[in-house]
Amino acid sequence: MPSYAIIIPAAALCLLPACAAVVLLRLRKALRAVGPAIEKFSGKIRLQFIGVILASPLLVSLLFIRSFDPLSTFAIAGTGVIGFYIACQDLFFSRYCGVYARGIVWNGSWIEFVSVESWRRLDPYSLSLLLTGREKRIFAFPDSALLDRVSAVLARLMPPEEYADGLS
Repeated sequence: MPSYAIIIPAAALCLLPACAAVVLLRLRKALRAVGPAIEKFSGKIRLQFIGVILASPLLVSLLFIRSFDPLSTFAIAGTGVIGFYIACQDLFFSRYCGVYARGIVWNGSWIEFVSVESWRRLDPYSLSLLLTGREKRIFAFPDSALLDRVSAVLARLMPPEEYADGLS
């Protein structure tokens, strides 16, 4: 067996715990940055991500059994690592979704209010935040009542503004 067939999957398997540690560090940093909770949302654990976490090491371990060319080996190992990272991020952050004193945590990401230039509701289920540097983040909510509560908290902190959807 060529050396890349051992090195790439071994490195990928070593990266899996490192990915989990990075996500935990990002979560810790996010919770420190956003402060105490104003309103927490029920974080629903999506079972497909548990499946991805279980399947990712199996996908990478398959490379020890089956021989592929170097590019395919790298792609399969990379897919396993990236899938594991995304699944960990969603699972770890889902428990802490909500509006906090200095920011919002939603679906694996967080935004501090100091970096928000303006915000607006796009429709009954989505919210658009325009950040400094003209970056736009869109949050989709499962029900309009939840978005009403988030909008009320945001309106107390900063009034909604209209902004152009075009590129600047």
